[in-house]
Amino acid sequence: MKTAFFPNLWIAALSSLLCLLLPGHVFAQRAPYAAKNYNDPVIRVEGHSLYSTHGDFFNGVSTSYITDLRPRWRAGISLQYSAAPTHDDNGWKLYRLRFVPVCLDFGYNLLHSRTTALYAELEPGLSFVKYEKQEADPAIPQYTVRENGLYLYAGMGVSERLAQSRDATFGLGIKNFQLSFNNLDVNPHGIAARAGLQYHLHTAHG
Repeated sequence: MKTAFFPNLWIAALSSLLCLLLPGHVFAQRAPYAAKNYNDPVIRVEGHSLYSTHGDFFNGVSTSYITDLRPRWRAGISLQYSAAPTHDDNGWKLYRLRFVPVCLDFGYNLLHSRTTALYAELEPGLSFVKYEKQEADPAIPQYTVRENGLYLYAGMGVSERLAQSRDATFGLGIKNFQLSFNNLDVNPHGIAARAGLQYHLHTAHG
């Protein structure tokens, strides 16, 4: 059985989802939060877990700066780090895989209330990749590969207000670490979950 290199984030992600599904009045009873200001820029920190089509987990973290362009549209920039101990691809055995995507973050708020928002999210960017590669021929020694390629994530997310300046976030979507028209390129892809916190800058200092 394959295990994740970092502690598996799926349990944390599912736990966050359950919290977000709790009735909003549970939080309202603790503090009468003002209506959410969707013009606030936010700093978001999330844990990520991708389950690839090859059956491997790629876990990591990201930090993002996001600001609203219009009442429903938002844009930002994100830096991510993900890794896995091993990955089988095209008959090769890959070890110590590291992906560092730098990407734009575009979002559209589909629904929102005083404390909760549902949004669609698209993240195109560039991945910087490093891994150790073992060819199918064992006579060829293992060697290090460094490359880069197009990164893409598309999914849905939910945020829930926890305090005046903090929200819990949860997202689920499809992620590709290195999009390419060459089927021999290493491109872990599959279903990705994310969960974390976002911090409203103007609310915190206003």
